[in-house]
Amino acid sequence: MVPYLMAAVRVYERGVASAEGIDRGMTLGCGHPTGPLALLDMIGTDTVTAVARSMRDNSDDLVDEVPPC
Repeated sequence: MVPYLMAAVRVYERGVASAEGIDRGMTLGCGHPTGPLALLDMIGTDTVTAVARSMRDNSDDLVDEVPPC
């Protein structure tokens, strides 16, 4: 889940789509009940960032870089 959330943050940071567009694309286009950025908001950026950093520190494959919060 965390790599998916981090990918959504990267898409937003690159200006590919708005936060609303990313969430709408994943709910309407992929059938997810909640978009990744809305989910990130619900979980909390501090929690997701801590998990992403832990994953990055313990695995080379899952999370390359943790976007700044």
